[in-house]
Formats: sequence, structure tokens, C-alpha cells
Amino acid sequence: MVTSSPSSPPRALLPAHSLGAEIARLLELGVPAAGTQLAFMLLGVVDTAMLGHFDAHALAAAGIGNMWHWAVTSLAFGLVLGVEAVISQGFGRGDRKAVALGLQRGLLVAMISSVPACAVQAMAEPALLALGQMPQVASDAGLYCILRLPSVPGFLVYIALRVYLQGRGIVWPAFWVSLFANLTNAFLNWVLIYGNLGAPELGLEGAAIASSITSVSLPIALFLWAKRAHLFEGYWRPWDAESYSWRGLRQTFSLGLPIGIQSALEGWAFAGASGIAGWISITALASYQITLNVAALLSSLTKTDGGALVSTRDT
Repeated sequence: MVTSSPSSPPRALLPAHSLGAEIARLLELGVPAAGTQLAFMLLGVVDTAMLGHFDAHALAAAGIGNMWHWAVTSLAFGLVLGVEAVISQGFGRGDRKAVALGLQRGLLVAMISSVPACAVQAMAEPALLALGQMPQVASDAGLYCILRLPSVPGFLVYIALRVYLQGRGIVWPAFWVSLFANLTNAFLNWVLIYGNLGAPELGLEGAAIASSITSVSLPIALFLWAKRAHLFEGYWRPWDAESYSWRGLRQTFSLGLPIGIQSALEGWAFAGASGIAGWISITALASYQITLNVAALLSSLTKTDGGALVSTRDT
């Protein structure tokens, strides 16, 4: 029979004051992380609202184009998130090299996975036609997806940088950058969709261009913020053979693949629902886009990346 030694009493539950400190720390990390997710979802809501005021057909084409964009990007998104556990656990145990390698491999996975994602995204028009969508909607959605191609690497690189910072418990830069992106996106939509400030009225194409510019600006702004605030210091290393090692990349892919499959299944489920709405009418497709954006915005209030929360724990 095993008995407790007087010198090593059983570990008790956290005292009340420690529990309160834990909750305060979780809120300190979780609230801005959730705010970042909310701000990111607002990008789609703004696009929907501004296109809805322009034209129902444009809204429908953008809706199914966005569904195709997310469906083909979601697997790559999950693969990039494979570095989340590596970075947060490395930070928790004080392994700065592991954190730096995690960032480098996250950036590599983002760029590598964006290539097939862009290739599939560029096939939107023939794919949507094969799936029975109305020819004009499929054509416009295909053009929308072509113009959104820069969004793929931009979004994935941004995710790698965001995970790197949040995995170290640094959550505010991504929040403020996301808010800045919303202002940029709304302004560019106003100019390019409606033809304000002397710009041509581009409608659907203007919305796609605005979204691409915004998506590319996200990683640039976050990188510049981190560099100016010296957030890379102590957690950066020169690129070398170890940065590109297949063993390290394989670990990232193996950790991210289950997340990617889950995200892809979710993305394709919503894309399938959009396709069904598109079989009915343009109005049904546009209405579904509005409903989906509202639901996504509300659900984002309860979602956040876990890296920032677990980074406070030693392993």
C-alpha cells in the first residue's frame, strides 16, 4: 500500500487567491485574442453589407466565391496551425530556439501550402459550373476568386505570425492590426465598389481587390509592429539548414493535418450549402451569404486560438 510521505504532502487544489489570479490571466489573454477573431470576422460582414447595397447578383457571386476561397484555404490554414503547440510549449519551457524554429517552419508551411491552394482557387469557375451553378454567377465568382489569389499567402503568413506572438502570450498587436485592417477594408470597398474619390465603379471586382490588399497588408503590418516593438528579440534565429529540415516540417504537417481536415470539412459543408442555395436562385444565394456572415460573427465571440492560453504553462 502506498502512503503519503510527511515530507511531500498531497498537492491541494489551488487556493482561492491563486484561482482568481489564474482567471484574471486567462481573461487578460483570452479577451484580446477573442477580439482579434471578432475583428477578423468583421471583414466578411463589411464586404457583405457594402456589396448588398450595390447589387444582389454581386453579393451572390461574392458569397459563393468566398465559400470556394475558404473551402480551398481551410486545409492550409490548419497546417499552419500545426506550429501552435510547438511555439506555446517551447515558450512555456523556456526553449527559445524551439519558438524561433516554430515561426520559421510556420512561415514555410504557409508559403508551401499556398501554392496548391491558389491553384485550386483559380479553378473556381469551371468547378462551380460543373457543380450546377448559374453560368453568370460562376463566371463572376471565378473572376472574384482570381482577384482574391493574393489573399491566400497573405492570410496564411498572417496566421503564422499571429500564432507566433499569441503562443508567447503577446495578444494585443494582432488585435490592433485586425482593427486597422477593418478600417482599410471598409475604406477601399467604399472607393472601389462605388467609385468614390474619382475611382472607377468596380462593384464585385472592387470588393475582391479591396479584400486582397487588406489580406496582404495584415502580415506586413503585424511584422512591422513586432519588429518595431522588438518582439523578435530573443526569439529569432538565422535561417539555416535546420529551418528547412524535412523532419521539422513533417512534424508541423503531422500536427496541423488533423486541424486542417477538420477545418476543411467545415468549410466544404458551408460551401455545399452555398451551392444548394445557388441552385435555387440568386436571391437565395445572396440571402444565405448574409445569414452565414451574421452567424459567423456571433460564433466568433466564443472562439480564440489556444496558444496564448497555454503559453503561461511550463511543460
